[in-house]
Amino acid sequence: MARTVVKSFGSYAVPMSIDEEFGDLLNSIDSDFLAIEGLTRDYLDISKRYDEYSNEGLDTFSIEGNSNATGSKNYLSRHGEVYKSFEKLLNYQLLWRKCKELYGLERANQIIKESIEGSYMVHDMTNNGIDCLYCTTLTAKHIMLEGRPYNDVHSKPPRYADSFMGQIIELVIDASSRYAGALAIPDINVAFAYYTKKENLSETQIKQLYQRLTHLVNNPYRSGAQSPFFNMSLFTKTGLVAAFGGYEYPDGSTIFDYLDEILKNQLIFAKYFGQGIEDENGIKKPVAFPVVTINIIKDSLEKDYDYVLQLVEAFNKFDNVNFYIGEADKFASCCRLINDVSKKNSINSFGAGAIGEQITGSSRVISMNLYDIALETISKYDSDYAEKYFELLGEKMTLARDALISQRHIVDKRLKEGFNIFHNIGWIKLEDYFSTYGAGGLHEAAKVIFNGNLKEDYTEEELEWAKKVPAYMEKFADDNSNDFIKLNVEFLTPLESGAKRLGRRIDIKYNKRNTFVSNQLLPLPIKTTLARRLEIENELGGATSAGGILHIGTEGEMPIDLKMKLLNKIVTQYPHVEHFAFNKTSSYCEDGHLTLSNVDKCQYCGKPIVEKILRVIGYYKPVKQWSAARQEEFEKRYFNSMEKQVDFIQAGNDQ
Repeated sequence: MARTVVKSFGSYAVPMSIDEEFGDLLNSIDSDFLAIEGLTRDYLDISKRYDEYSNEGLDTFSIEGNSNATGSKNYLSRHGEVYKSFEKLLNYQLLWRKCKELYGLERANQIIKESIEGSYMVHDMTNNGIDCLYCTTLTAKHIMLEGRPYNDVHSKPPRYADSFMGQIIELVIDASSRYAGALAIPDINVAFAYYTKKENLSETQIKQLYQRLTHLVNNPYRSGAQSPFFNMSLFTKTGLVAAFGGYEYPDGSTIFDYLDEILKNQLIFAKYFGQGIEDENGIKKPVAFPVVTINIIKDSLEKDYDYVLQLVEAFNKFDNVNFYIGEADKFASCCRLINDVSKKNSINSFGAGAIGEQITGSSRVISMNLYDIALETISKYDSDYAEKYFELLGEKMTLARDALISQRHIVDKRLKEGFNIFHNIGWIKLEDYFSTYGAGGLHEAAKVIFNGNLKEDYTEEELEWAKKVPAYMEKFADDNSNDFIKLNVEFLTPLESGAKRLGRRIDIKYNKRNTFVSNQLLPLPIKTTLARRLEIENELGGATSAGGILHIGTEGEMPIDLKMKLLNKIVTQYPHVEHFAFNKTSSYCEDGHLTLSNVDKCQYCGKPIVEKILRVIGYYKPVKQWSAARQEEFEKRYFNSMEKQVDFIQAGNDQ
């Protein structure tokens, strides 16, 4: 039964219809929890919010901050931010309705209440809504063979490199407006080489085409002034053969005819992007997109050494690249995605990828608040916390599973109604998309269960227990997958603004202050050695299908021979550290001088630093454009000095 709420202004009335039972559910939830989601009266007062937009910064005004949005105020951003609360309200109701239909009223209420109160979080209840797919892979091969056979004006298959890149750009625009999350086109360089070789394009011409793409994906036009979250994969020669060995071009030629061209083009891009993009004053700075990943086959590092060296050298200044070091049948398409052929690929909230020509993606991500579940465990039980935790985690994951199943039904209906053009023309199928469990707060959970200090590293007992959590989640996902829904686990999820939003729920429930739920296996503010951080990643990483990524806080531009020694040391001594990135701060003074460390004064002229740029979660952004919670977290991060990095590289053992 729908209830229409009407607010009258004399003879004029503003109606809003919500289901009566859903309204009763919201009224039963403490307003402090509702405020975190922007579901209280103040946030739903559009007129009030419209006026307030001009008086606040986006980092504090937004109910769901996103560093992927521009830091400047504009009309698109105003519209998106002001109406987010209503979008959330309607999407929660849509999910609740389907949960009620499938599981009954009591279960539906429990699923939604747990999400709002913080046992888990349904990602992106705005930005196209709960009824759209989350993130995806699309292939450039479709463009090569079919052009763009959709929208009012169709495009024929491109004949030249310029038209190919133009259609890729249009594809990025089209996809970014139809998905809530990230986009990867892992064969973009494989396809691009077909045109550049035939036309014998110069390095300058190829660079200019890459430049067009880079500027486009950093343009904040999407969904209320966000950039498209676009990812690019770079491969070694061995990796190209393993991933795209069966790839055929329109004229019947194969990838073996274009290997040298692909490798050459990748280096052109790497040298261009790795040196930073000039701002309005001609100062080169790292930019957010594309998120770039170098894929290295572990057993072939020696064989591909010279090419890897060239790629690493190209990105060495800013370290604006991720590394994935895996087996021949596993690759990464972006900053958290691991593609595993044995599972027909795995996907995470940072994007999607494919081996060869496979399409995969994520229908939705729900992140488990491992910290919150630990606190509930010790409040609910008298003893045996380490064992009882998994009983409670299983209960929460079952609720989240039912939410993911309900969301999948909603998406299935929308696809059949024609909402997604790529589904309409047969480029994607729902069966190729995972529904994803995410996680945050593993370190905090271990500390709570064993009554440890949150500011300290794991004890051995805590670390041994922590290993069981991703393993449990992965088994749960496998055991609960079926022909309708394929579940996978991303460990850990980005939680950009979610880290603080989940923390605020903990503050309310357990009378804490300024809680922050970490999305790293060891929180970044904890001061520790590079060896220890790698050791923890080696112990805990690689246990789940969608993987995670280690961010290594560093300083300075490392000599390339030492960087390669470090890479080799990670490969040989830490075999389970597959996905990682070196994360250092680019600090600029008012005169544009660059210091590659987190400092407050310029090392050259002594003037104050006016801008700092580094990864917020998986991509580069000026710190001043981060959400307020992430800006607070940045001030506490620990960075290894160049001296400490060199000592680690040169040490015979892990010292």
